Amino acid sequence: RKQFEILAKIKLFQSAANAYTTLQPLPDFKHWFDNIQIFTDAESWDLSYRIEPKPMDNTDKKQKLQDDPSPNSRARPLKAFPSEVSLDVFMTRNNPARESKPVFGGSLRSSPSLNSYDKISLTSNHSFPHRQQSICSLTNKKTHSRSSSASSFLTKDSLSQGYISAQASPVNSPANCTFNPVENDTLIAKVRLIGRDNLLYKKVRIGNNERASNVLKTILDKFCIDPTTHEDYCIEQQLPTRRLLLLDHYNVFYALVRQSDDEQVELIVRKKFLSSVDMSKHGEEKHKRKFQSGKIGDLTVNSNDSTHQLSIHIRHGHNKFWSESILPLTLCVACPFLVRSIVFICDHSHGSIMEFFSHILFDQTMTLKQVLVNFFYFQWHWPSALIIISFLIYAVIMTMLIPGDEYSGPITDTGHVPVYHNNGFTYYVISLILFALLTALLKFNNISPTYIYDHWEEFLSTVNTFAFLLCFLVILKGKYMPSTNDHRSSSNWLTDFYRGVELYPRIFNIDIKLITNCRYGMLSWALLSIIFCMKTFELHGYTDSALVSCLLTLVYLTKFFWWESGYMKTMDIIVDRAGFYLCWGCLVWVSGIYTLPSYFLVTHPNKLGLSSTIAVLALGFLSIYINYDCDRQKIDVRTSNGQCDVWGKQATVIRAKYLLLNGKESESILLASGYWALSRHFHYVPELALAFLWSYPCGFHYILPYFYFIFLCVLLIHRAHRDDQKCRLKYGAVWDKY
Repeated sequence: RKQFEILAKIKLFQSAANAYTTLQPLPDFKHWFDNIQIFTDAESWDLSYRIEPKPMDNTDKKQKLQDDPSPNSRARPLKAFPSEVSLDVFMTRNNPARESKPVFGGSLRSSPSLNSYDKISLTSNHSFPHRQQSICSLTNKKTHSRSSSASSFLTKDSLSQGYISAQASPVNSPANCTFNPVENDTLIAKVRLIGRDNLLYKKVRIGNNERASNVLKTILDKFCIDPTTHEDYCIEQQLPTRRLLLLDHYNVFYALVRQSDDEQVELIVRKKFLSSVDMSKHGEEKHKRKFQSGKIGDLTVNSNDSTHQLSIHIRHGHNKFWSESILPLTLCVACPFLVRSIVFICDHSHGSIMEFFSHILFDQTMTLKQVLVNFFYFQWHWPSALIIISFLIYAVIMTMLIPGDEYSGPITDTGHVPVYHNNGFTYYVISLILFALLTALLKFNNISPTYIYDHWEEFLSTVNTFAFLLCFLVILKGKYMPSTNDHRSSSNWLTDFYRGVELYPRIFNIDIKLITNCRYGMLSWALLSIIFCMKTFELHGYTDSALVSCLLTLVYLTKFFWWESGYMKTMDIIVDRAGFYLCWGCLVWVSGIYTLPSYFLVTHPNKLGLSSTIAVLALGFLSIYINYDCDRQKIDVRTSNGQCDVWGKQATVIRAKYLLLNGKESESILLASGYWALSRHFHYVPELALAFLWSYPCGFHYILPYFYFIFLCVLLIHRAHRDDQKCRLKYGAVWDKY
């Protein structure tokens, strides 16, 4: 390490000297320079351990002092370095006593190090001005940005010989050489590759203008690994108490934590994640070894068990093409078509799917233009656009103005902790009151909010167009102006558009996912249910089926906004990124599909009767309470750190420790009593029951109004599977115990 630092300083001194044109001779410096002692390989080996000794215990230290009492073990002080230097006088070596050992004519080569396989050979010319010219020539050349040596003028041919040779080549005039201190800012880092136990470490030179991805390519090349696979690896800085993750877009030189410029930097390169099969096998084997050795008390997960990665759906090769290209493209095209199709079925096919397919496939009167207009065309309806934009502006302003207690979301893999204000329920109540006042005002002027239902197709087309534009803007922001380090960008724009880039995108400190998911998506669900119920009453008078469906929806969403702080800790927020899947879904899919039972009842009213109305409402309210109580138990246990009662008994919890990507250890509490002793996702049961109950008033003559219930079954089953994968990777053997 000292050798690398000295070589780097010499390079800086030589480059700085090139900036001077007139220097006066200084005999003292020449005398000092000519009398520098030249060490043999054996002497260099011995001296290196005196500069930086090997780790040894007290016994070894005493034995070393007894065995080596020579006075040479003490460093000899040098004369003070002169303040002015003349380089013109060093045309030849004028020290006769040392002609047999020319200073730069020989070769200074480090002996094999105990900790590194790197070797360095430094060769130069006898003439110092000659050396000065060579440095100028090489600084003007376009060289590789990194090397395992501190010198930037290392030749490439010597790499194949097992060591690196720095040979200076002269040029005619040193006047063309300029000194730029910024370009010469470099550091030498010691790098270890996890999984390469046969190589202790290598050293790499890092410049001040290099990103982590470029540094990774060079490191992998030094370890004889294909540099094109750098996306599968990550860099961490080894600190005394933790590891610091360096993301791909980081400038490594400035991101490193250093107390001083002389501090040794240690980097670790490892794979970002293992496959779920490898994770599972590794975790099971480690669990068995611990169990057999009797050390399996409070199970924990360390960095050797697994790597906590939220992006758990990893595909390679042929499957990767389908999952990251064909599937996202299909969903981005099919989902808008499906939403428009459902509206078309309700309005033009009497709610019959069979009649819809007959109309599409066999009706010769429907032209291609009509198909595009009804199902694919991105229509922009200005009245609808004004309503949507005004709604979003209202949501943002109210979110900023309404006071609320501050609370935090779960810590991310990179150590980021999102912060919110608990004002969702107040926002919901105020919005309903304002909507009631606005309705009364519009009614007074012979206008009704049911205008949205009358132009529902135009409204959906407009919000669909707006949602696509928003998703595209969010992706651009995530790629080029991310709010936090929790972002993931790839070369496949289609995948990024569908899955999203940022986990917590913010604009002016306003969380985009909070606005799209809660303040717009869920509130629009409530308001649209009211509007559709109002339209049913306008057309058919009092209809108990529409009232039941609307009441259950409103009570459920009231519970949602009361528990909004808990929702901000669910998979929608902590796993899914802001892209088409989430943002478009909350803006368009929620409006078009979640409101389907209420929308269907406008044209297909059904009479329930008093007994059925009471039974459906009672079962619906019970489902809402059970769903809320499930979430309340988990929140209470985590808030009290497991010190609370569940169903009259002390809560049974499992404490799972895991490592974040930045090296810090974190802990989660897994509740294993109450509802959570019955099933890992028991709260999905009342939610499915409720979805069936508010669709039940539509009757059983058509299957279309139950589309939301069918979709929710598929969604929650898939979500339970994703959650199980995530937790198994995150907690390892602890999740098996749970």
